[in-house]
Amino acid sequence: MKFSIVILAGGQAKRLGIDKALISLKDKPLIVHTVEKVYSKSEDILIVTKSEKRAKNIEQVLRDPVKVLLDEKPAFDTPLVGALSGFKEAVYENILLLGCDMPLINPEVIDFLFNYYTGIASSYNALIPQYPNGYIEPLCAIYKKKPAIKALIQCLEVKSFKLSSFINSLFAIHYLPINEIEKIDPDLSTFFNVNTRDDLVKLLKILEEREIQ
Repeated sequence: MKFSIVILAGGQAKRLGIDKALISLKDKPLIVHTVEKVYSKSEDILIVTKSEKRAKNIEQVLRDPVKVLLDEKPAFDTPLVGALSGFKEAVYENILLLGCDMPLINPEVIDFLFNYYTGIASSYNALIPQYPNGYIEPLCAIYKKKPAIKALIQCLEVKSFKLSSFINSLFAIHYLPINEIEKIDPDLSTFFNVNTRDDLVKLLKILEEREIQ
């Protein structure tokens, strides 16, 4: 079973105040760190962003066959628009959705998600990692294209812009216990994302430690 990968790179992070996708870390933009982790996992990788200027900047730091798309409704400040734009253009029916700010993705976790979905959960409309307390990771999850597009359109039509609204609009979701992923990625670094300057400091420290190991 082949998968598309859609990576959301909406733009300026409110808590950072800058375009986090292009923040330079260890001589590479953040989005490059993320894409490199999944580059070999699919021949259909799509980056979705809001403006032509940002799209050109991202294109300059990435290589083929990664494609950069524009949000079809850039005025809407919600990741749902990016997901919809990417899902519509995705080649394959099964899609891994990621954020651009996930530079510590463990490629073995991606393999595990693909294999799990192929073998056990392919009759579901989504495969989403879930913690014991009910918290989920919707931006490191697999979605079936047509049901996801339908749910995204419904949410945008009623201006319900939260990821949780999208998830609640989907039927037949398989929630994957996070402890299954911990067997591969014990510290769950795959789900680390960058929202604050403290996150940046922590990320730099982790990257430096990994260089030493």
